Amino acid sequence: MSSMILLGTRKGTVILDRVNSTWHPRPIAHAGVPICYAARDPRDGTMWVSLDHGHWGPKLSRSRDGGKTWEDVLSLKYPKGARYIVKVLPTPDFDPLAPAGKPEYADATVFKIWHLAFGTAAQPGRLYAGTIPGGLFVSDDGGDTWELNRPLWDHESRGGDLFAGDATSENRWFGTPASIDYGVFEPGIHSIVVDPRNPDHIHVAVSSAGVLETTDGGRTWTARNRGLLNDYMPNPEAEWGHDPHFVTG
Repeated sequence: MSSMILLGTRKGTVILDRVNSTWHPRPIAHAGVPICYAARDPRDGTMWVSLDHGHWGPKLSRSRDGGKTWEDVLSLKYPKGARYIVKVLPTPDFDPLAPAGKPEYADATVFKIWHLAFGTAAQPGRLYAGTIPGGLFVSDDGGDTWELNRPLWDHESRGGDLFAGDATSENRWFGTPASIDYGVFEPGIHSIVVDPRNPDHIHVAVSSAGVLETTDGGRTWTARNRGLLNDYMPNPEAEWGHDPHFVTG
């Protein structure tokens, strides 16, 4: 049984230690700051939290001494030229079957760091971060630097490679209410599952798009939504548009 519980709350990071079968809370870390995600790296014990700071925006913080002290980490940043097709919040008179108009594009910025995941023991510096608006970032140096996974960002289900120009396919990634507080309605990656037997085998889950899988370390991605049903959609068995909320291994 674990001797520690690490929690992310709307008012900071809560750590509880088990002593003689009794749980004892520590003073709250990051007091007053909403925490999107909190996790402990099983490889080296480093604690990570994703901050949703009202003034400074999304940031990462880590502790390498069991939560005694915390340090800010360079925040994730989309590369120049990263764009996405704008989604709008559906209204009661929204018609999902209406012909789509000309896409509206926006430059990508990180609204929220929604999820964190860790590589395997064979990848000591590998970290993953899922964001709103639907970007998967990868670090191979313990979170000091991050790189956007372009094959997923440029996937045909999102409109293709928008770095190269306008969309070449329809954007099938829909928005999530979790982004409304930022004045947008964009998708977000909320689950990243790394296969402990094969670090190149990864699943990500997107609100609202569905689940995608890579078996080659993120160079290619395939939808894995067969069997999921959206009974509120015109076609409940549609390949895209699912909102799985959370996926784990």
